[in-house]
Amino acid sequence: MAIINQIYWIALMGPYINKIVENRFSLMLGIIFGRNLNVKFKNGNTLKVSSSQYYHLLCVLGALTYAHAYSINSKNIITIENDLMNKFTIQFVPLSIEDGNFLELLYWGPKYGANFISNNEKISNFRDKTFRVYTVDNKKIIENREGIKFFLQYMQPNNTITETFIRNMHHINSKIDFRNKIVIDAGPECGDTPLYFASKGATVYAFEPIKEHFEAMTKNLSLNEKLAELIIPVNAAVGKDGLLTFYRDNSTDIGTSASFVYNKHGPNARKTEVQGMSLSTILKKYNIKKVDLLKMDCKGCEFFISDDSLKYIDRIKIEYAAKGKYKIENLLKQLKDSGFNCTMYRDADSKNTSKIAGFLYGTRIEE
Repeated sequence: MAIINQIYWIALMGPYINKIVENRFSLMLGIIFGRNLNVKFKNGNTLKVSSSQYYHLLCVLGALTYAHAYSINSKNIITIENDLMNKFTIQFVPLSIEDGNFLELLYWGPKYGANFISNNEKISNFRDKTFRVYTVDNKKIIENREGIKFFLQYMQPNNTITETFIRNMHHINSKIDFRNKIVIDAGPECGDTPLYFASKGATVYAFEPIKEHFEAMTKNLSLNEKLAELIIPVNAAVGKDGLLTFYRDNSTDIGTSASFVYNKHGPNARKTEVQGMSLSTILKKYNIKKVDLLKMDCKGCEFFISDDSLKYIDRIKIEYAAKGKYKIENLLKQLKDSGFNCTMYRDADSKNTSKIAGFLYGTRIEE
């Protein structure tokens, strides 16, 4: 199994290795055997990479391939210039959470057409996919063109920024006016989707079960005081009433998946007890008479929606995870029987069949 994983890394890095790496054959051999690496680039720079940093090596290779210019000094400080105006530095060894997250963004962002600036020009004058990165009180902050801000330390880069604000994956229909609408967000993680829908004018009830994610969300909300007035953050799980056991991996990284429905992490999974609430309980507790959008990204909790609670929902957007007895066919039938017209679609980057993972969007059929 280990050799398959190593070959997988080579497959991901291969296109970038061929473009910018000088010692590509010894590098690929080192990856196959899981070794620490000394990467020699075609511009004469070198970079030391431990065997635990292969993902960040992928990000380095991608970011440097996309860059207009780059350099790496003897202290493993990487300088990246994506245009002729803005330079950014990353301390690769040791790699802080902030720098690791920014490195990911310098890979995933340009891959999907984003650009990053460091100057103080009015960001609203730039294109939609422009992000400003700056430091306040020794904390790095990233801000999008609409002024939504996140601490780089308290985010999952690919989810928080790339999916929501670069690839615009939560955009549903340009004709929908979210002003004064109610959104229930099951699985907001670091706060990107609550801030996204709040920026459209919605009031958002954001239910995040994992404590570390919830704390990251509240920190990011503190940067966005006006939008935060429209967001009600709740440290609880959507799905079932009572105390729920969530299965997680042992990583402390923000953004690691967790579920009370599935244990994909095996016998050594980290277990976390979380207070759960059914959708019916949520509607009663918060006196919600109508939900304009129920957004769910909760690794299986979508299969615990009751028929009765669906009566109060106009639209539903689910990133589903189907496994075992929990089948997308059953969920689709439930929604159709409850009066929803449904569409299934998939993430362009996903390698999974739509039988087990994808997106489902449903709108209530007007009578």
